[in-house]
Amino acid sequence: MLIKVIRFKRKTPRRTTQLRRLLKYLLTPKLIESTGGRLMGPPQFDHLVVTKTPWGDVLEHFVTDIVEQFDFYAREAGVCQKSCAKASLGCKGLGSCIGRDKPNDWYVHIIFSFSPKDKSALRSPPDPHNIPAKGASSTSNLIRIAKDALDFLGWDQVQPAVFVVHSDKEHPHVHAVIATALFPDGYWDVFKFQRSQMLEISNLASDAFNLTKVTLKPRVYQSKWEKISRGVRAARRMKTSDHTK
Repeated sequence: MLIKVIRFKRKTPRRTTQLRRLLKYLLTPKLIESTGGRLMGPPQFDHLVVTKTPWGDVLEHFVTDIVEQFDFYAREAGVCQKSCAKASLGCKGLGSCIGRDKPNDWYVHIIFSFSPKDKSALRSPPDPHNIPAKGASSTSNLIRIAKDALDFLGWDQVQPAVFVVHSDKEHPHVHAVIATALFPDGYWDVFKFQRSQMLEISNLASDAFNLTKVTLKPRVYQSKWEKISRGVRAARRMKTSDHTK
């Protein structure tokens, strides 16, 4: 099992259009010849009001509604921690705080990847907290494991979250999109973890569910590939610059 946080801290605020585009991609079914389809099973929505199934013609409206709920929560979370909330300053209530600025990273996209060797184990993984329901699907088990792994990252389970399981690659994986703002305690800084810490947390979660661990060797190869990729992009920019002179 490998946990990856997509896009570390930004200097400019993320836009609602970016979240809308991400959710639309995650929730759009797509036929894949090798696996049968992108979506492995129904998604799960935590602390969100869902009135329709996100398929077909309603997908666009559904995604817009979810994004609006994320946006509203991010703007309102933590207002009671502000100095103006003190009674001595004459707090005017939550309604007066509508429209305040959000954190730059007001949501996070995390991917939980599982080894193809674990497909059979995921049908009935051990659960250190609760006995899994008889006949639970691999999809629900994958999301349950992802949520358990999020506990290692300090997830409070109080903010809006979307969990989608994909099978469009050789390995099954869970996409989690979670609001980072907390009500009323401030901000969940999931971006503070280093790669070595993320690898350690991945292996702890793998041990808990008897899953295949991630070795350091692939990470070394990935680091080398990233360096080569950066060098290629730099060379292309220099070449383009020379042509424009």
